[in-house]
Order: sequence, then structure tokens, then C-alpha cells
Amino acid sequence: MKNLISAFLIALFCCSYMQFGPSFVFASNSFFSIHNQRAKVAGVPGSSIQYKVQVRNLTDKTITLSIDTDILETSESLQVSMSHSGSSIRKDFDLIKHESKILDFVIKTTERTPIKTQGILKVLFTLNDQKATKAEILLYFYVVKEISMLLKIGSNNVSVKDQDPFILDYPPYIKDSRTFVPLRFIAESFGATIGWDDKEKKVSYELRGRNLSLWINSTRYLVNGSYKTMDVAPEIKPPGRTFVPIRLISEELGAQVEWNAPNQEIKISYIASS
Repeated sequence: MKNLISAFLIALFCCSYMQFGPSFVFASNSFFSIHNQRAKVAGVPGSSIQYKVQVRNLTDKTITLSIDTDILETSESLQVSMSHSGSSIRKDFDLIKHESKILDFVIKTTERTPIKTQGILKVLFTLNDQKATKAEILLYFYVVKEISMLLKIGSNNVSVKDQDPFILDYPPYIKDSRTFVPLRFIAESFGATIGWDDKEKKVSYELRGRNLSLWINSTRYLVNGSYKTMDVAPEIKPPGRTFVPIRLISEELGAQVEWNAPNQEIKISYIASS
């Protein structure tokens, strides 16, 4: 009996705090669970510090959850927004049986937000018909001068300086002597706002007055109202990620790119201008 109880407690602990793909379970109860890809994220002044949180219904019925956010341990006035699939969501939202949703939480900084600003975004989920059933996660944010990351050809693992690591859905690759990297991850790490028009197969990018639009399988792109041409076109890789030639990152997004040929590693740095 003692062994059975021990096994049960170990199993319970694993269910509450096991890894879920690239995500980590921050909170779980018998009704819903909350997963988060990264809890420690930085951004430059004038950018959006972004988190993706997966909420899963563990029951056989529809549940309604209420979300409350609060920024702790900072004196700076910062705005928080939340959305799902690009659309803003209300404080209360429904999950049908066994459904999961990826929610985007964004802390918006301004170009006047001081470097070294830091704090905690507390997100509280409450089950509407059982107010005592709650779960919360703590998301840590930092405002820095520079975002620096290291990617490797053929590897899904990304390390970002002073932030939690990340696991890509699809790794960087070389095709026809051109290096392709994932646009959304890099852009959101810089703090950019990324949009997608499925009809046009168009990706939009906006950060600190820089506006860029590009189209899948087209070498033509638009930067602040002017059309330009790249030597190879962006591509889509599973499960629907946009990959662009590394030259676009260095020439149009204002980043510094270093290529380590022996290790096939790419260092990308974005430094906020004053």
C-alpha cells in the first residue's frame, strides 16, 4: 500500500509539472491546465514583450474561464493585451470539451521605457462556475538594449541571451547556398508585431517605425512604402512557419548577423537605436 501511494504521488507530480513538447506545465487542476513556452522574456524599448500560453480543458464539458492580469514589481506604466489567433479576446472565454487554445499575452513598451526596467506579469485563470478553482502563472519581463540569439543549421534549439531557451517547430536550413531562418520567432524576439494574410499569403512586420511586407514564394517585398527585390523568395515549412533568407534579417530588420561556418551557427543581434 505504501508503494502504491508513493507511485500515485509521483504520478500526480509528473502530471502537474511535466514537460509538454516545448512547453512547461506551470499550473494544473482537474478542470484545466496551463502551459507556457517561456516565462522569462526580454524586449527593447518600443517593442512588444510576447508570451504564448496554452490553456487546455481537461473535462468532458464546456468550461468558461476568466482571465485577470496584473503587472507586479515595477513602477513603469505598461499596457497588457491578450489575443487568440490574432483576434483580441474578452476577459471570459469558453473551451469546449478537451479543447486547447494558444493565448498571446503582450506587454507593450514605448521608446521611453528605461533600459533595465523589469517586473512580473501575473496571469490568473478562474473557473467561472467554481470561483475557488483558480490557477496562475508568473511571466518575467526585462527591458534591455540588445536582443541576441544563437541558431544552428539543422537544430530546433535556440538560445537567447538572458532569456529562456526556445524549441523551433522547424530548424534553420541551407538551400541553394542560401541560409533560411524562421521569421516569426526572430521578429517576435525583437519585439515586432507580426501579421498574416492567408488570402494573399502575406507576412507583415512592424517595429519602431519599420514596416515590412513580404509574400510567400515572391522575391518582391515592401519596406516603408518602397518595393524591393530579394534574391530568393520566402518559403513555408511545417507546421506553417515562414522562413526567409538570412540576408533579409541583416539588411531590412536592422539586425547584425554573424556566421560561424565550422559550427554552422548563426548569431543574430538586434540593438535598439536611441
